[in-house]
Amino acid sequence: MIVLFDIDGTLIDPKGAGTRSLNLCFQHVYGRPGAADGVMASGQTDAFLFPAIAARLGIPWEPDRVYPAYLSVLGEELRRGPARVLPGAEALCAALAARGDLSVGLQTGNIRAAAEMKLTYAGLAEHFRFGGFGEDGPDRGDLVRAAIARAARPGVPVVVVGDAPNDVLAARAAGARAVAVATGWHPRAELEALGADVVLPDLTDTAACLHAMGL
Repeated sequence: MIVLFDIDGTLIDPKGAGTRSLNLCFQHVYGRPGAADGVMASGQTDAFLFPAIAARLGIPWEPDRVYPAYLSVLGEELRRGPARVLPGAEALCAALAARGDLSVGLQTGNIRAAAEMKLTYAGLAEHFRFGGFGEDGPDRGDLVRAAIARAARPGVPVVVVGDAPNDVLAARAAGARAVAVATGWHPRAELEALGADVVLPDLTDTAACLHAMGL
C-alpha cells in the first residue's frame, strides 16, 4: 500500500507561517505588502497560489526570485508561530514506519524545499522519502499522481490523508481511498459531503487511523 499525507492542517498546524512568509516575500521582492491577505491557501498548490497572487497584483510571476525569498523567511516564521505538530501525528508516522509493507510519502501543495523545512522543524522528516510537491503542478491531482509514480509500486492500493476538500477530490480522481481529518480549516460535514471514505476528528487514535486506511 501507498499512504500519502498532506502537511499543513494534517500533520502540523503552521500557525499562519505560510501566509506571513508569502506576505514577506512579495514585500521584499516587489515592495507589495499584504499580498496574501484574504487568500484561502488551504488545499492549494504553490504552483497555483504563488502565480495567482502575482496575477492579482499585476506583476510578473518570477519563481527564481520569489521562491528563494519565501524560503529565506519561512524557517523564522515557523518558529515565530510557533508551528506545532498536531496531536497523534508523530505516533501515527512511527506506527506506519514500523510496518514493512507500506510506502509512506507526501502529497503536499508546498514546494519540496518548503515541505522539507516544515517536516524537519516538526521532527517528522525521517518518515517521508518521496512525494508529490507544489512544483509538480497547479492541480492537487497532479501531486497525487506524481507521488504515486515516484513510489514505483504499480497496482497497489493508495490512501490519501488530508484535511482539505482538494485532498478528497484529488484522491477520488486518482482512484485512491480518501481519509480526511478535521484538524484544518474545513468542518467535518464539508469533508463528508465530498465523499471522503472516512473523516477522522484528528490523528490521536492510532488504531482508528490505521483502520481508516484499511490496515
